Order: sequence, then structure tokens, then C-alpha cells
Amino acid sequence: MEKETGGEAAAADAAALAERERSEPAVSPFTNASIPDDRFSILPSDKTILIVEEDRDLAQWLLEQAHDAGFRAIVTPQGRTALALVREYAPIAITVDLQLPDIEGGKLLERMKSDLSTRHVPVIALSTHDSVRQSALKYGAIAALEKPISSPAIRKVLAKAATMAAAKTRKLLVIEDDARQRVAIRELVGNGTVEIVEASSAAEGLAALRDQEIGCKFGPSISNCRSSFTPAKTCHERKKST
Repeated sequence: MEKETGGEAAAADAAALAERERSEPAVSPFTNASIPDDRFSILPSDKTILIVEEDRDLAQWLLEQAHDAGFRAIVTPQGRTALALVREYAPIAITVDLQLPDIEGGKLLERMKSDLSTRHVPVIALSTHDSVRQSALKYGAIAALEKPISSPAIRKVLAKAATMAAAKTRKLLVIEDDARQRVAIRELVGNGTVEIVEASSAAEGLAALRDQEIGCKFGPSISNCRSSFTPAKTCHERKKST
């Protein structure tokens, strides 16, 4: 029985390795800019936006919008390079085209929000399809903009992301239908650096994500209950370290 268990574990490890290899970008994530960007001139004091966009014209327009708003910008046409770029350059926000050629937009968002090193970064989703935009909000995007995008719309969400990055108090969304459980969670994780926002249903949770600057979420996934407690664990660990 032990041999069978070990064999199953080895097979699972091999499958996971194969999946990681398939997910690796075809080129270095640090040299694949589709247009000239700021990656080689960013200073520690700069606030940077990561633009994940295949359309060169739209990517150029987003870069110019970021510059006009006072940000530096990094551009990549490949979704699979996004996580590496986030870890390397620590952007304050990410704009993501949900119709990328190399990875499905929802899958990319799910990876970002399940990775401890990237889940805190606000994501702005871009799509021509309403159903895709709604799905992005369920995966944790702070905004989902319809293409073509207006200058006021992108500037508004970039300003929102900058406010979130500068905030000393982060908002934790607690989705729980039992009021007693919400009180218990508030007592567990609430402190001077965490403001609790309560929701008794997924619908209330989505409304809070649309209307407020939520830093992380505690409770079942709004879409299908995946990664139930990991975002809140991040906030709890932050509480312990302060």
C-alpha cells in the first residue's frame, strides 16, 4: 500500500512539474516588452503599473495614460510572464487583457490571487465581453472595464489603485452568512491596520468589491469556494507582524 501511495505521489509530482514547464514563458519575462517601456529606468520611489496587453496600440495608449497619471509602466503581451514581472518590479496595480493568446484571463487572475507574493496587487480587468468582466470581478479584480476604454475610466481606477497602495489601513472583506461567525472573525483579525467589511452573501460581497477598496477577502470564493481562507491568512499574518 505504501508503495502504491509513493507511486501516486511521484506521478502527481511529475504531472505538476510538466504543468509548470508548459506554463513557463517562451522568452524571458524581463526582455519581452511589446513596446518600449520603463522597466530599465524605474527608481525605488516610483509607482509602477504592469500592463498585460497583446494589442500594441492599446498597450501604448495604456502606457501613456499611466505616464499622464504619474506612474511608470511595464508592458508585456504574455500573461504567463505576469507573475514573474510582479515579483521583480512590485507594481501597485496590474491591467490585464482577459483575451490573451497564451493563457485564459480567468486562469491568470486565479493564479495571481492564489499566490502569496502577488495576491495583494490590485488587478484591473479589460474585456469587450460583459460575462467575462463579471467573472473577473468574481476572481478578485478591483474593476472590470469595457473596451474601448475611455481616459476618465482608466484614470479613475488607476487613482483607486494608488489610494489602495498608499493606505495605512487595509480593508478585509468577510463573507459569512452566520452573524456570530462574522463577529468571531472580526475579533480574531481586526486591529488598527485592518478594517472589517462584512457581507452576508456573495451578492453583498460583489457589491463591496465594486464599491470599496478591498485589500483581501476572508470566506468562500465568490465564484466557487476555491481558496477559501488563504487571503485572510495573509491579513492575519500581517497583523501578527505589526
